[in-house]
Amino acid sequence: MSISGNKSIIVRQVFAEDLDSELLMINEAILRHPFVSIDTEFLGTIIKPSKQVIREGNPIINYHYMKLNVDVLQIIQLGLILSDARAT
Repeated sequence: MSISGNKSIIVRQVFAEDLDSELLMINEAILRHPFVSIDTEFLGTIIKPSKQVIREGNPIINYHYMKLNVDVLQIIQLGLILSDARAT
């Protein structure tokens, strides 16, 4: 989907010292843009399955390994996309 000229995209870098004020702005924006997409980034993978487990490709086991890693790692980046029903 292309971005039309009348849609605004705002990218903000948020750090610990301004997190509270940014969360207040997000809280207000959600009232007008209730559709939220979330993207997270973690630093690598610590707990890895065996090659046999990878070959089997069981989604439940894959989820288990992903969850284990998320639980032991700290998030390094969080992305949010807020939109309304018209994708604006």
